[in-house]
Amino acid sequence: KGAGSLGGIYTALVHSKTAYTFITACDMPLLNPAAIRKVVQSATKTDVVVPYIDESFHPMHAAYSKRCVKPIEEMLKTNDLRIHRLLEKVRVKKLLLEDFGNIAIKESVANINTKEDLEKLSPPM
Repeated sequence: KGAGSLGGIYTALVHSKTAYTFITACDMPLLNPAAIRKVVQSATKTDVVVPYIDESFHPMHAAYSKRCVKPIEEMLKTNDLRIHRLLEKVRVKKLLLEDFGNIAIKESVANINTKEDLEKLSPPM
């Protein structure tokens, strides 16, 4: 409680029955099942698989290994809640735009935080 998105990732990983867990945010309305499959299928021999699109990581559209539990616990103890710091502590496989081929990854990683963000995604009626 009170640990933000990193706390949510930690809770999901602790309770997951699988080696990797796909994590997403509640403000990503255009999730693409093919993009999710690509991320999950790329999850081997690494700790996190994360899209790196337009020079930015998208850690809330990523597959996390249970191996992330211990580094996250250490971060939570020091109240370091920045997911990007976790990515500095674990093995990361970046998926670039070209790795997704014709999959609409930019739409899949888009999040809605403001009315303006929503208007950009929604055509006028």
